[in-house]
Amino acid sequence: MDIFIETTPVFSEKVRSFSKSLLQVVLGSFFLALCAKVTIPMQPVPLSLQTLGVFILAMMIGGRNAGLAGLLYLAQATVGLPVLAAGANPLWIFGPTAGYLVAFPIAAYVIGTLVEKKSDSSLWVMFSIFCGQLIIYVLGALFLSRLIGMKMAVSLGVLPFLPLAGFKLILATSMSGLYLRIKKKFA
Repeated sequence: MDIFIETTPVFSEKVRSFSKSLLQVVLGSFFLALCAKVTIPMQPVPLSLQTLGVFILAMMIGGRNAGLAGLLYLAQATVGLPVLAAGANPLWIFGPTAGYLVAFPIAAYVIGTLVEKKSDSSLWVMFSIFCGQLIIYVLGALFLSRLIGMKMAVSLGVLPFLPLAGFKLILATSMSGLYLRIKKKFA
């Protein structure tokens, strides 16, 4: 008896959709690693382009895929690949940046999910990114506080980043509008 598997359009579409998502997740994790390499050394938390990378990923590939890209990025760090701002450190979860890193996939998911609901409003996109920034700063400060106390965690792990956070918020919102216009033009 011959077994014949017919390739139906539905099956082909599912494979194509899965392949596209998988590619987005893998490339997204590499994008976060690249953003980590653009760093200004500060103590105890360096300044990098990773948060901007999280915002961009969330808006471009959606909450689910951006969150998965963040998780894959953390998995790469955990196995010792040199994807972190400080290079390779499989014990990153015990370091001062752990909370920020853990927050990346969560923030990406939240931002992307919110933007998917109403991407045509710049104010909504800005609010979504603000929510993601808040998640990153809260988790970052909470994890950092276990090492240096909450007052120092806020003064060293949040306050120095706030001026640039506003710039990243505006830049990411502007990039979102540009991306949506380009996407509509070629859709």
